[in-house]
Amino acid sequence: MTLQEEIQALREQMASDAQKAEEERAALHQVVCDLKAQTMALLDRLKVPADTPQPLTEAWRQTSCISEQAARRRCANGQWRQGYEWFDQRSPGAANARIYLDIAACNERDRTRPSQRRPLRSVS
Repeated sequence: MTLQEEIQALREQMASDAQKAEEERAALHQVVCDLKAQTMALLDRLKVPADTPQPLTEAWRQTSCISEQAARRRCANGQWRQGYEWFDQRSPGAANARIYLDIAACNERDRTRPSQRRPLRSVS
């Protein structure tokens, strides 16, 4: 075998390897796309409806608060009203509160000017 024939054989081998690599890349790309679609479908199934109150430990990030403590302060000082923007879901006899936030209501209350906010009416 001459040097020219060896070079030609190596070129053919490289072309064949490149074609196989391209086919494998296309197959892997298809698998990745399928996995992305399946992941998005699973995430859509796992999403909590927006009108469902969520635990404060997770929900504060979706409000305008900068920390969980800031959200707790808004509940405590009355900026968010109990029964409207936040709910206490503690078990009977439990000392610690389990606060759940209605995120849409909290964000709506935050967007309202303080002079326009309606306070929680007390029954005498």
